[in-house]
Amino acid sequence: MFVRIYALAVCFASILCITISLGIGLFDIVQLIYPTLTMNSYEHQSLQSNEHFRQSRVVPRAIGPNGIARPLLLNEGMNAAFSGDTKEAQLSEAEITRLREARMELQVNNVRHDARRSLIQILVMLLVTIPLFGLHWRLARRLDEQGT
Repeated sequence: MFVRIYALAVCFASILCITISLGIGLFDIVQLIYPTLTMNSYEHQSLQSNEHFRQSRVVPRAIGPNGIARPLLLNEGMNAAFSGDTKEAQLSEAEITRLREARMELQVNNVRHDARRSLIQILVMLLVTIPLFGLHWRLARRLDEQGT
């Protein structure tokens, strides 16, 4: 009796893991196909126009040589543009557009990379969980047939 309950409990837990894994896996596939739809909303909005790009801080922070956090930007001209240095801050619209588009491409690549990584994790989980379910399901059925 106890072994049958154990086998069915493992089957139940396996079904939960499989269901959750499939849901996450489907979302990962959507991320691979439509990365801009699943991108962080703030980053996506910040990369839609040069004006939004100038006003946002979509760039990650880095620790500077003096130990103070500073924006980590694509080049020194952009660093100067955000820091207010008037000599270097004269980036043309074309340069800002190029930087913004490069940032968008980077973000899209990051979303796709994260989705591929998550999909691999899901596949590994399924490779463990499905056989676990199968073994315990057969055990539970065998015990049912024996009348135990």
